[in-house]
Amino acid sequence: REIYKEELKKYLNSKTNVLCDDCKRRANYNPLRFFDCKNESDETKDRAPQISEFLCDDCKKHFYEVISYTKGLPSLKTKGL
Repeated sequence: REIYKEELKKYLNSKTNVLCDDCKRRANYNPLRFFDCKNESDETKDRAPQISEFLCDDCKKHFYEVISYTKGLPSLKTKGL
């Protein structure tokens, strides 16, 4: 997780021209909070490094197993949540 946070910090620091003031501040002390921001564009969030790219082999296997269990379940968006 620490490696991911460092990569996310690098990404956010390269985007200071488009980030809100809160995200600029968060980039250095708690970069994961960037994803909570309501001001940032979906494009900026979508282009950010994905934590799944930084998982160890065992964690990656577990992650995809969990994902496979959720296939076929209705999404919260389709339920209006």
